[in-house]
Amino acid sequence: MLTLWAYTRYAQKQSRVEGRGSRAGSDSLALDPRRWTLDYGLVLLFFALGLMCKPMLVTLPFVLLLLDYWP
Repeated sequence: MLTLWAYTRYAQKQSRVEGRGSRAGSDSLALDPRRWTLDYGLVLLFFALGLMCKPMLVTLPFVLLLLDYWP
């Protein structure tokens, strides 16, 4: 669950950055590349910790792809 939370946080910041041309006053923290790497690092950390707890979590990247492309 922590991996999903961190990934949705990362994805929301990425979508704000992609749409920044239309809004001049967007969130400056979302534009900082260090914040992206921190969020993505959290995703990888939580995924690694989850894999150490339960090997079935290896299917999680496919779930994250579904979250990105299905809707």
